[in-house]
Amino acid sequence: MRQGILVPYGFVMAPIGAGLVVLLSFFAYFGGAPDRLLSFATSLVLGVGMIEVINSYLVIRNARAASVQRTRTIMHVGFVLFIAQFAFLAVPDTASRVFSAETPFPQAFEWVGFGALLLSSCSLGGASWMVWDRWSQIGVDELEIPNWTRGSWHHWAFLSGIVAGTVGIFLDPFSPAVTLVLFSAGVVLLLAGIFPSKVKETQLAHGSETPPKVELRKVTYEEKLGVGKRACALILQKYGNRRVFAVCMWGDEIENSQPYFGVNLLTVVRDGFQIPSEKYLFDGIEVKITYWQEIGILHRARTFDEEWPWHSGLYRTRIVLHEKKGWFRKLDTAVRESDSADPANAIRESAMLLLGHLATLRDYQLLSDLVGEKAECWRIAWGAIELIFLLNHRYVRHDYWNEVFECPIQTSDLHRQLEILLELTDTPIDVMVEVADKLCEELFDVVRARGKSLVSSELRV
Repeated sequence: MRQGILVPYGFVMAPIGAGLVVLLSFFAYFGGAPDRLLSFATSLVLGVGMIEVINSYLVIRNARAASVQRTRTIMHVGFVLFIAQFAFLAVPDTASRVFSAETPFPQAFEWVGFGALLLSSCSLGGASWMVWDRWSQIGVDELEIPNWTRGSWHHWAFLSGIVAGTVGIFLDPFSPAVTLVLFSAGVVLLLAGIFPSKVKETQLAHGSETPPKVELRKVTYEEKLGVGKRACALILQKYGNRRVFAVCMWGDEIENSQPYFGVNLLTVVRDGFQIPSEKYLFDGIEVKITYWQEIGILHRARTFDEEWPWHSGLYRTRIVLHEKKGWFRKLDTAVRESDSADPANAIRESAMLLLGHLATLRDYQLLSDLVGEKAECWRIAWGAIELIFLLNHRYVRHDYWNEVFECPIQTSDLHRQLEILLELTDTPIDVMVEVADKLCEELFDVVRARGKSLVSSELRV
């Protein structure tokens, strides 16, 4: 989502700029300030404010949430008033120069235009304040923003109106006739773009045909690669090469592909371009397409936390299907940064998660909840595997079950302990709980021996 870095300044500049227009114009009328200085000062302040207004409008432009619609209506009214002030301030003077005729009541037009500018700036500034304060950090799901679609004609009409009006302002001193035409066309285009468009909801067709059966099938690696290439071509066709930086198959075994293993695609897209992930069964193959913004995937790849052992291998094992300007070099650099990161916080966080599972296990013991006890023993086993990988600064490459026992730092009887907790052997529940306690105690001793304390002698906040 967009970050409101300029929020404390941008949303107040629009009404301040409008106020300066009215006040300084009053002083200028009595000979208090030169016209050029007045025009430059007010245009600068108002222009910065309008940039922030447009940015905030883009946050909620496609939102369907009911709480947002009223604010968007206020912004529509503000845009209409903003257009109206040009009709009262610029158009009469330009028209009088084109037709060589005096404009009746010019001062009245001037003050009505200033009033419209003040009202529009206050409404747009106030609405922008609400957007940045309430909705700028909310996800697209809460705002009910539909999936990305190509811009409607309303969108392009709005942009074309802004361009026409801007060009007209610059041409006004040289060719008032052309300016008048551009102003007229710009007003029509802006009004057409501001009017909300009806979003067509796609209806699911309820046919009489029976939906296909959910059934997996054995697939060769060549078939998976063919599906990945076809999906990559469709992604580039739908979203464009400008928005898609890279596409790859990741997490798949390159040399020894499993017959029922699906096709996992990573698609790296431009920042601010949000697309939900896709998961479905295609021709007996499980297909998962993950769309990740560039800033997000690079941050995740360079982060060393408790999930690093499970995720780091994904970024290193890939089959490139599309790459723009050698993008994967950025990913490799981010992964190398994670390799050299300090593991202290990740180890401590993983150990605290293990401690939480141990506390929950003891609560289930008090309740004599057999299902809960077994579930927590299972979680403690997986938490122990994760913590051992972190202590050894290793990530899962191919086979976590064999790789965890190859780690030099582990408990004295790790293999037997994990088999018992994961119920690979027939073991009574009291023995499972005892093994869980012993495993956690040994791992906490290892963590403490490495200088990472889980205990505080005083209450901290």
